[in-house]
Amino acid sequence: MAEKIFKIFKKEDSLLVKLPNSDFDSRFSFCYKQTIKQILAKHNCKALILDFSNIDMIDKDGLASLIYTLKIACSKGITLLTCCFNDNIIEAYDHSGLKSIIDFAKSIKEAFIMAEGMLELRQMEDHMSRLMGNIFGYPLEENFGLTEEEVSKIKSKIFEHRRLSQIKLQ
Repeated sequence: MAEKIFKIFKKEDSLLVKLPNSDFDSRFSFCYKQTIKQILAKHNCKALILDFSNIDMIDKDGLASLIYTLKIACSKGITLLTCCFNDNIIEAYDHSGLKSIIDFAKSIKEAFIMAEGMLELRQMEDHMSRLMGNIFGYPLEENFGLTEEEVSKIKSKIFEHRRLSQIKLQ
C-alpha cells in the first residue's frame, strides 16, 4: 500500500530506501513504520540504507521511528545506515544522540561503500568468532561449561602470551 511512495533500490546485499518528500513528523512516522516493516518482510538484505534527501525536517516522532527501525534491523541481523541529511536533520541527529548508534553518510555512494565495508567486517568477525570458539578444539558452547566471559578471559591471556612470545623471539 504505502510502499509505492518509498522508492527501493537493491545493490548486492544492500537495500536503499529513498524516503518520499515529507517532514519526518508524527503523521509521517505512522506510515513510515508500517512501510519499513513491510519492506523488510518482503526484501532480503544485510544492510538497509535510508536516504533522507527528500526529508526537510525531523522531530521526536521521526527520531523514535529511526530507533524503531534500528530495533527491527538488529532483530533481523541487518546493518542500518542513513544518508543525505540536510543541516536541520544533522542538528536533530546530533542532539538526539543517534549519531553514536546509527551511522550516516553524506551521499548514497558513500553509504553503499560504508555498507559494503561493514558487511565485510561482520563476516570477518563471524569467521574469527568461529575460529576463537575452537581454540580448545571444541565449539564455544562446548568449552567445558565455561561462560563466554570466562572463555574470553582465557583467550585474552592466550593471545597476550603469544604476543609476548613473539616479541621475545624478535
